Amino acid sequence: MISSHEVLRSKAVLETKDNALTPHIYTELREVVLNPALTSLLQTFGYNPSREKDCCLENVIAMRRQFTNTYWNFRNNAERSPTNQLSFSKDKTAKILHTAEALGMVEEKLPQKSRYGAIIILGAVGQALARTQFAKSRSVDAPVIAALTAENPLPLEKKHIWEEYAPDAKTEFDLMDASLRQV
Repeated sequence: MISSHEVLRSKAVLETKDNALTPHIYTELREVVLNPALTSLLQTFGYNPSREKDCCLENVIAMRRQFTNTYWNFRNNAERSPTNQLSFSKDKTAKILHTAEALGMVEEKLPQKSRYGAIIILGAVGQALARTQFAKSRSVDAPVIAALTAENPLPLEKKHIWEEYAPDAKTEFDLMDASLRQV
């Protein structure tokens, strides 16, 4: 069961300053969320995409978010560095790498145009503000800046990283939200 909290958080992803996504941006977002490689990877880990039939995009995002928070939290809310190295079968590893390539997450790509439908920033505890500032410094015009991050609790021993710009942040989501508001 998807909580109303999850739907509201997902709905917030789909809203811009004027409270509506353009059809072009909505289409691009939908293409990322429903990317066949991503859907196939989710299935590899036990996700059932047939539940998404007749769902609006907000609910699909909420369902996928709930699944990934439950089944892809291999670090048990810890930072990457102190966790044990993950080990997957050759098939799962190949599928993970294929999905990363399909989503354009493997190669560094400099902007080819001066205007895009959206800028997507990947979250990280130590890099949230730096990545947001970097995205802004690229002199690229985009009506939407979106961030992908987790709901993991922040490691208090690293509070010095964010205490100046996000003193009340409790989760990675809060930290990314504050970094977007800062820039």
